[in-house]
Amino acid sequence: MHARSRSTIERTIGILKGRWMCLDTAGGKLLYKPEKVCRIIMACCVLHNITMKRGVPLPPQPQPREDVRPDTMVEPECRHAVHVRAQLIARL
Repeated sequence: MHARSRSTIERTIGILKGRWMCLDTAGGKLLYKPEKVCRIIMACCVLHNITMKRGVPLPPQPQPREDVRPDTMVEPECRHAVHVRAQLIARL
């Protein structure tokens, strides 16, 4: 059950990031206080639901670039966190 839930959540986050670029510009860093981030995400979810009800299509998903590894796009001070996260994901 956990893997299926996680997959659903990851797809949902991907859809929201694809539609609302403001969710995908910080490279994993919080630019605002957590309370404000929660409000921004909630607003994006509400707007997404409105667009779906009105038949607005999702933007095309960008194809992943094979020449760029995700861990090289992260600022040096965050690379350790990315490594730790990858280790945790591998355990699941």
